[in-house]
Amino acid sequence: MNTRFDLVLGAGGIGSGVLWQLDDNRILDRDESRGAKLSEARDYCKQHIILHYLSQVMGEEANIYAIGKTGDDDAGRRLRSEMRDAGIKMDFVEEVAGGITMQSVCIQYPDFHVCNLTSSNSVNGEVDAGYILQCLRRITDPVGSRTVVVAVPEVPLQARIALLEYGKKLGAFCAASVLYDEAVDFVNQNGLSLCDLLVVNETEAKALLGKDLKGENLAHEFTLVPDLRGCMVAITCGELGAFTIDAGIVVHTPALPVKVASTAGAGDAFTAGLICGLHLGLPFHTVSSQHCRIGFGSAVELAAAFAAKSVECVHTICPDINRSFVKGVINAL
Repeated sequence: MNTRFDLVLGAGGIGSGVLWQLDDNRILDRDESRGAKLSEARDYCKQHIILHYLSQVMGEEANIYAIGKTGDDDAGRRLRSEMRDAGIKMDFVEEVAGGITMQSVCIQYPDFHVCNLTSSNSVNGEVDAGYILQCLRRITDPVGSRTVVVAVPEVPLQARIALLEYGKKLGAFCAASVLYDEAVDFVNQNGLSLCDLLVVNETEAKALLGKDLKGENLAHEFTLVPDLRGCMVAITCGELGAFTIDAGIVVHTPALPVKVASTAGAGDAFTAGLICGLHLGLPFHTVSSQHCRIGFGSAVELAAAFAAKSVECVHTICPDINRSFVKGVINAL
């Protein structure tokens, strides 16, 4: 099979966390103390999740580099070891003496909605544009059309903009996501024009547009954004599936029916599934009727399978998503 990418350059969070499971769906009040179950689930940050899946699927076809920092603490040492074991190259992940590796607390309600607190004083905050460019200057692999750049949250936005600008200048395929609180700054810093693939959830999509729309109506508004012409966009909507936009065409992909263990990490799995699908030569999405329903054998369908498998797992990195899993999904499409 002819594959699309042979180099991956990632920037984003590297860290771990714990999951607390609440007993009821009543929203936690700011002055409230409440009991919760401490789960054994293993939680990871966005860059780690996405690059793990890319490494498991691309294997030796691509060199996959993480760019970031960890502390020299136990968490940092464990994470670096796990990422190396997964096949991710760690040449550009600095161990900061005395630094704090990013930690997060995920709070999950019984209906599987989650919220997160992430340490703002971790060394991820030191991953600035200067550090990104310093690392990029050390790369000996040729960067070009067979390179995919992955710029995701949990490091400062300016660092990710620097990576996207670098990739765009050299003809790489640039993939990004953005948090709700970063959306306005991302737009103001011309982040949209740097993307070849943008993956956001419905709340983040609303913030990017500054419009309170939902589902298909929200997706159609993205077809009108000049900076996104030529960019593939995916808007994930949880149990409602995803809306994808390419060349002005909006396609809805339903979520696969599965038993949910945890929704944490599903969006990152979806992003990785999209990139893996494109790498393997699948079309982004296919249109089977004038109503723009999903067809068969697309990167979006593979992404939906990644997300479904992810939510069946209590951990944010599902060990069952690998090359064998992908082969099974593609054969079934």
